[in-house]
Amino acid sequence: TICRTPKELFDCFIEKETPRLRAHPMRVAPPGSTRNVALLIEPRPHYTLEHVVRNAMLFLNGFDPHPNPRSEPDPTGTGTGRAEEEGTTAAATATVNSNAASTAPALATSAGSGSPEWQLQIFHGTANLEHIRAAFTAEELSNVSFVSLEVDNLSNLAHNELMCTHWLWSRAAAERVLIFQTDSLICRHGIEAFQRFDYIGAPWSVEDLWCAGKPWLTKVGGNGGFSLRSRETTLACIDAFGYMRGQCEDVFYVEAMPKVGGKLATREEGKAFSVESVFAEDPFGFHAAYKWVTSEQMASLLATISKAYDRAIVELT
Repeated sequence: TICRTPKELFDCFIEKETPRLRAHPMRVAPPGSTRNVALLIEPRPHYTLEHVVRNAMLFLNGFDPHPNPRSEPDPTGTGTGRAEEEGTTAAATATVNSNAASTAPALATSAGSGSPEWQLQIFHGTANLEHIRAAFTAEELSNVSFVSLEVDNLSNLAHNELMCTHWLWSRAAAERVLIFQTDSLICRHGIEAFQRFDYIGAPWSVEDLWCAGKPWLTKVGGNGGFSLRSRETTLACIDAFGYMRGQCEDVFYVEAMPKVGGKLATREEGKAFSVESVFAEDPFGFHAAYKWVTSEQMASLLATISKAYDRAIVELT
Protein backbone atom coordinates (compact mmCIF):
# COMPACT_ATOMS: atom_id res chain seq x y z
CA THR A 1 0.00 0.00 0.00
CA ILE A 2 2.72 2.47 0.99
CA CYS A 3 4.54 2.20 -2.36
CA ARG A 4 1.49 3.46 -4.27
CA THR A 5 1.14 7.14 -5.10
CA PRO A 6 -1.09 9.35 -2.93
CA LYS A 7 -3.45 9.88 -5.90
CA GLU A 8 -3.78 6.12 -6.46
CA LEU A 9 -4.58 5.66 -2.78
CA PHE A 10 -7.24 8.36 -2.98
CA ASP A 11 -8.84 6.86 -6.09
CA CYS A 12 -8.85 3.36 -4.63
CA PHE A 13 -10.46 4.69 -1.46
CA ILE A 14 -13.26 6.33 -3.45
CA GLU A 15 -13.89 3.14 -5.41
CA LYS A 16 -13.85 0.89 -2.35
CA GLU A 17 -15.82 3.00 0.10
CA THR A 18 -18.57 4.51 -2.07
CA PRO A 19 -20.78 1.37 -2.13
CA ARG A 20 -21.04 1.14 1.64
CA LEU A 21 -21.88 4.84 1.99
CA ARG A 22 -24.51 4.37 -0.71
CA ALA A 23 -26.16 1.66 1.38
CA HIS A 24 -27.11 4.23 4.05
CA PRO A 25 -29.27 7.17 2.86
CA MET A 26 -27.81 10.60 3.50
CA ARG A 27 -29.63 13.23 5.54
CA VAL A 28 -30.04 16.82 4.33
CA ALA A 29 -31.66 19.70 6.19
CA PRO A 30 -34.59 21.31 4.33
CA PRO A 31 -33.76 24.55 2.46
CA GLY A 32 -33.97 27.59 4.70
CA SER A 33 -34.29 25.55 7.89
CA THR A 34 -30.82 26.17 9.37
CA ARG A 35 -27.96 28.65 9.30
CA ASN A 36 -25.53 26.12 7.77
CA VAL A 37 -25.03 24.98 4.17
CA ALA A 38 -22.49 22.72 2.49
CA LEU A 39 -21.88 24.17 -0.97
CA LEU A 40 -20.37 22.31 -3.92
CA ILE A 41 -19.49 23.95 -7.24
CA GLU A 42 -19.03 21.23 -9.86
CA PRO A 43 -20.20 21.47 -13.50
CA ARG A 44 -18.62 18.16 -14.58
CA PRO A 45 -19.92 14.58 -14.22
CA HIS A 46 -17.02 13.91 -11.86
CA TYR A 47 -16.21 10.39 -10.67
CA THR A 48 -15.77 11.43 -7.02
CA LEU A 49 -18.86 13.63 -6.78
CA GLU A 50 -21.14 11.02 -5.22
CA HIS A 51 -18.62 10.03 -2.58
CA VAL A 52 -17.61 13.54 -1.50
CA VAL A 53 -21.27 14.54 -1.15
CA ARG A 54 -22.13 11.43 0.88
CA ASN A 55 -18.99 11.90 2.96
CA ALA A 56 -19.85 15.52 3.76
CA MET A 57 -23.44 14.77 4.69
CA LEU A 58 -22.41 11.85 6.90
CA PHE A 59 -20.00 13.88 9.01
CA LEU A 60 -22.25 16.95 9.08
CA ASN A 61 -25.65 15.28 9.56
CA GLY A 62 -25.14 11.55 10.17
CA PHE A 63 -26.94 8.69 8.45
CA ASP A 64 -30.71 8.43 8.42
CA PRO A 65 -31.49 6.02 11.30
CA HIS A 66 -34.99 5.21 10.02
CA PRO A 67 -34.85 5.31 6.22
CA ASN A 68 -37.67 4.29 3.95
CA PRO A 69 -36.95 1.21 1.84
CA ARG A 70 -34.20 2.34 -0.50
CA SER A 71 -35.32 3.11 -4.01
CA GLU A 72 -33.01 3.06 -6.99
CA PRO A 73 -31.45 6.32 -8.21
CA ASP A 74 -33.70 8.05 -10.71
CA PRO A 75 -31.71 8.98 -13.85
CA THR A 76 -34.75 10.69 -15.36
CA GLY A 77 -34.94 13.17 -12.52
CA THR A 78 -38.65 12.51 -12.00
CA GLY A 79 -39.64 13.22 -8.45
CA THR A 80 -36.33 14.73 -7.39
CA GLY A 81 -38.04 17.56 -5.61
CA ARG A 82 -35.97 20.71 -5.80
CA ALA A 83 -33.47 19.51 -8.40
CA GLU A 84 -34.83 21.56 -11.27
CA GLU A 85 -33.07 23.38 -14.12
CA GLU A 86 -33.82 27.04 -13.65
CA GLY A 87 -30.59 28.92 -13.00
CA THR A 88 -32.02 30.48 -9.87
CA THR A 89 -33.90 27.74 -8.04
CA ALA A 90 -35.29 27.43 -4.57
CA ALA A 91 -31.67 27.81 -3.49
CA ALA A 92 -31.71 31.43 -4.55
CA THR A 93 -34.48 32.21 -2.08
CA ALA A 94 -33.50 29.72 0.62
CA THR A 95 -31.76 32.35 2.73
CA VAL A 96 -31.52 32.27 6.50
CA ASN A 97 -31.97 35.03 9.04
CA SER A 98 -28.53 34.70 10.59
CA ASN A 99 -29.33 37.00 13.49
CA ALA A 100 -32.30 34.93 14.58
CA ALA A 101 -30.37 31.72 14.11
CA SER A 102 -27.25 32.87 15.93
CA THR A 103 -28.60 31.69 19.27
CA ALA A 104 -28.95 28.13 17.98
CA PRO A 105 -25.46 26.83 17.20
CA ALA A 106 -25.10 23.54 15.38
CA LEU A 107 -25.07 20.52 17.68
CA ALA A 108 -22.55 17.73 17.44
CA THR A 109 -24.10 15.18 15.13
CA SER A 110 -23.40 11.49 15.26
CA ALA A 111 -25.10 9.00 13.00
CA GLY A 112 -28.79 9.82 13.06
CA SER A 113 -28.86 11.99 16.21
CA GLY A 114 -31.39 14.84 16.15
CA SER A 115 -32.49 16.80 13.11
CA PRO A 116 -29.94 17.50 10.37
CA GLU A 117 -28.25 20.88 10.81
CA TRP A 118 -26.70 21.23 7.36
CA GLN A 119 -28.38 22.05 4.08
CA LEU A 120 -26.80 20.96 0.80
CA GLN A 121 -26.48 23.18 -2.25
CA ILE A 122 -24.97 22.09 -5.56
CA PHE A 123 -24.04 24.54 -8.31
CA HIS A 124 -24.09 22.19 -11.30
CA GLY A 125 -23.33 22.43 -15.01
CA THR A 126 -25.20 21.71 -18.22
CA ALA A 127 -23.63 18.26 -18.50
CA ASN A 128 -23.83 16.73 -15.04
CA LEU A 129 -27.32 17.07 -13.58
CA GLU A 130 -28.33 13.64 -14.85
CA HIS A 131 -25.09 12.24 -13.44
CA ILE A 132 -26.07 13.59 -10.02
CA ARG A 133 -29.64 12.32 -10.26
CA ALA A 134 -28.37 8.86 -11.18
CA ALA A 135 -26.10 8.74 -8.11
CA PHE A 136 -28.76 9.49 -5.49
CA THR A 137 -32.34 8.50 -4.82
CA ALA A 138 -35.22 10.92 -5.25
CA GLU A 139 -35.71 10.92 -1.49
CA GLU A 140 -32.07 11.81 -0.87
CA LEU A 141 -32.31 14.72 -3.32
CA SER A 142 -35.65 16.00 -2.04
CA ASN A 143 -34.04 18.65 0.19
CA VAL A 144 -31.05 19.45 -2.02
CA SER A 145 -30.99 22.93 -3.59
CA PHE A 146 -29.65 23.12 -7.15
CA VAL A 147 -28.45 26.15 -9.09
CA SER A 148 -27.39 25.88 -12.73
CA LEU A 149 -24.11 27.48 -13.77
CA GLU A 150 -25.23 27.27 -17.43
CA VAL A 151 -21.78 26.01 -18.49
CA ASP A 152 -20.30 22.53 -18.90
CA ASN A 153 -16.98 23.32 -17.22
CA LEU A 154 -15.06 26.07 -15.43
CA SER A 155 -11.44 27.03 -15.94
CA ASN A 156 -9.39 27.84 -12.86
CA LEU A 157 -9.63 31.51 -13.80
CA ALA A 158 -13.41 31.34 -14.16
CA HIS A 159 -13.78 29.46 -10.87
CA ASN A 160 -11.77 32.08 -9.00
CA GLU A 161 -13.85 34.85 -10.52
CA LEU A 162 -17.11 33.06 -9.69
CA MET A 163 -16.06 32.69 -6.05
CA CYS A 164 -15.75 36.47 -5.78
CA THR A 165 -19.14 37.46 -7.17
CA HIS A 166 -22.37 38.69 -5.64
CA TRP A 167 -24.12 36.29 -8.03
CA LEU A 168 -22.71 33.31 -6.13
CA TRP A 169 -22.76 34.56 -2.57
CA SER A 170 -26.23 36.08 -2.75
CA ARG A 171 -27.42 32.60 -3.69
CA ALA A 172 -25.59 30.82 -0.87
CA ALA A 173 -28.44 29.29 1.11
CA ALA A 174 -27.24 30.13 4.64
CA GLU A 175 -24.91 32.33 6.66
CA ARG A 176 -22.41 29.57 7.48
CA VAL A 177 -21.03 28.10 4.26
CA LEU A 178 -18.80 25.03 4.01
CA ILE A 179 -17.13 25.10 0.60
CA PHE A 180 -16.09 21.61 -0.51
CA GLN A 181 -14.87 20.20 -3.81
CA THR A 182 -14.51 16.86 -5.57
CA ASP A 183 -10.91 16.58 -4.32
CA SER A 184 -11.81 17.12 -0.66
CA LEU A 185 -13.03 14.82 2.09
CA ILE A 186 -14.13 15.25 5.69
CA CYS A 187 -12.27 12.95 8.09
CA ARG A 188 -14.46 13.04 11.18
CA HIS A 189 -17.23 14.80 13.10
CA GLY A 190 -16.44 18.10 14.82
CA ILE A 191 -17.19 21.09 12.59
CA GLU A 192 -18.65 22.88 15.62
CA ALA A 193 -15.13 23.70 16.84
CA PHE A 194 -14.59 25.92 13.79
CA GLN A 195 -17.89 27.80 13.61
CA ARG A 196 -16.42 30.85 15.35
CA PHE A 197 -14.36 31.83 12.31
CA ASP A 198 -15.48 33.98 9.40
CA TYR A 199 -12.94 32.12 7.26
CA ILE A 200 -10.86 29.01 7.87
CA GLY A 201 -9.03 26.66 5.52
CA ALA A 202 -5.81 24.66 5.40
CA PRO A 203 -2.58 26.63 5.96
CA TRP A 204 -0.24 27.29 3.08
CA SER A 205 3.42 26.33 2.79
CA VAL A 206 6.18 28.89 2.33
CA GLU A 207 6.90 27.04 -0.92
CA ASP A 208 3.46 27.74 -2.40
CA LEU A 209 3.79 30.12 -5.34
CA TRP A 210 1.01 32.45 -4.21
CA CYS A 211 2.90 33.06 -0.94
CA ALA A 212 5.97 34.43 -2.76
CA GLY A 213 6.63 37.91 -1.43
CA LYS A 214 3.72 37.57 1.00
CA PRO A 215 5.07 35.69 4.04
CA TRP A 216 2.03 36.66 6.12
CA LEU A 217 -0.09 34.29 4.03
CA THR A 218 1.68 31.33 5.66
CA LYS A 219 0.53 32.47 9.10
CA VAL A 220 -3.18 31.87 8.49
CA GLY A 221 -5.53 29.04 7.58
CA GLY A 222 -6.37 30.18 4.09
CA ASN A 223 -6.88 27.50 1.41
CA GLY A 224 -10.32 27.90 -0.14
CA GLY A 225 -10.93 24.48 -1.71
CA PHE A 226 -12.20 23.13 1.60
CA SER A 227 -13.15 26.07 3.78
CA LEU A 228 -15.76 27.32 6.22
CA ARG A 229 -16.91 30.89 5.64
CA SER A 230 -19.36 33.56 6.70
CA ARG A 231 -21.62 34.66 3.86
CA GLU A 232 -22.12 38.11 5.39
CA THR A 233 -18.41 38.78 5.84
CA THR A 234 -17.61 37.38 2.41
CA LEU A 235 -20.04 39.82 0.81
CA ALA A 236 -18.51 42.63 2.86
CA CYS A 237 -15.10 41.80 1.37
CA ILE A 238 -16.49 41.92 -2.17
CA ASP A 239 -18.23 45.24 -1.51
CA ALA A 240 -15.21 46.84 0.15
CA PHE A 241 -12.42 45.83 -2.20
CA GLY A 242 -13.61 44.14 -5.37
CA TYR A 243 -11.78 41.29 -7.05
CA MET A 244 -8.79 41.73 -9.35
CA ARG A 245 -8.95 39.40 -12.36
CA GLY A 246 -6.40 36.59 -12.15
CA GLN A 247 -6.11 36.67 -8.37
CA CYS A 248 -6.58 33.47 -6.36
CA GLU A 249 -9.95 33.84 -4.67
CA ASP A 250 -8.74 32.47 -1.34
CA VAL A 251 -5.78 34.87 -1.29
CA PHE A 252 -8.20 37.73 -1.99
CA TYR A 253 -10.39 36.79 0.98
CA VAL A 254 -7.52 36.09 3.38
CA GLU A 255 -6.13 39.57 2.71
CA ALA A 256 -9.54 41.26 2.82
CA MET A 257 -11.11 39.54 5.85
CA PRO A 258 -9.18 41.37 8.59
CA LYS A 259 -9.83 44.70 6.89
CA VAL A 260 -13.61 44.28 7.23
CA GLY A 261 -13.43 42.98 10.79
CA GLY A 262 -13.65 39.28 9.90
CA LYS A 263 -12.21 36.61 12.18
CA LEU A 264 -9.51 34.71 10.30
CA ALA A 265 -8.02 31.45 11.58
CA THR A 266 -4.36 31.22 12.53
CA ARG A 267 -1.98 28.70 10.96
CA GLU A 268 -2.35 26.27 13.88
CA GLU A 269 -6.13 26.56 13.83
CA GLY A 270 -6.07 25.95 10.09
CA LYS A 271 -3.96 22.81 10.58
CA ALA A 272 -6.63 21.41 12.90
CA PHE A 273 -9.28 22.15 10.27
CA SER A 274 -7.71 20.88 7.05
CA VAL A 275 -4.66 19.48 5.30
CA GLU A 276 -3.50 20.52 1.86
CA SER A 277 0.26 21.07 1.43
CA VAL A 278 1.01 21.10 5.17
CA PHE A 279 0.40 17.73 6.81
CA ALA A 280 -1.17 17.50 10.27
CA GLU A 281 -2.44 14.62 12.39
CA ASP A 282 -6.21 14.23 12.85
CA PRO A 283 -7.51 17.17 10.78
CA PHE A 284 -11.24 17.74 10.33
CA GLY A 285 -10.79 17.33 6.57
CA PHE A 286 -8.46 17.78 3.64
CA HIS A 287 -8.29 19.33 0.19
CA ALA A 288 -6.25 17.84 -2.68
CA ALA A 289 -3.80 16.46 -0.13
CA TYR A 290 -2.72 13.76 -2.59
CA LYS A 291 -0.91 16.46 -4.60
CA TRP A 292 1.36 17.32 -1.68
CA VAL A 293 1.65 14.72 1.08
CA THR A 294 3.55 11.42 1.06
CA SER A 295 1.91 8.07 0.40
CA GLU A 296 2.29 7.20 4.08
CA GLN A 297 0.56 10.42 5.11
CA MET A 298 -2.22 9.91 2.56
CA ALA A 299 -2.77 6.36 3.77
CA SER A 300 -3.03 7.65 7.34
CA LEU A 301 -5.67 10.24 6.43
CA LEU A 302 -7.75 7.71 4.50
CA ALA A 303 -7.48 5.10 7.27
CA THR A 304 -8.88 7.66 9.71
CA ILE A 305 -11.89 8.23 7.45
CA SER A 306 -12.48 4.51 6.93
CA LYS A 307 -12.50 3.92 10.70
CA ALA A 308 -14.93 6.81 11.14
CA TYR A 309 -17.20 5.20 8.54
CA ASP A 310 -17.01 1.94 10.51
CA ARG A 311 -18.11 3.69 13.70
CA ALA A 312 -20.98 5.51 11.98
CA ILE A 313 -22.30 2.30 10.44
CA VAL A 314 -22.01 0.39 13.74
CA GLU A 315 -24.13 3.09 15.42
CA LEU A 316 -26.95 2.19 13.05
CA THR A 317 -26.96 -1.51 13.96
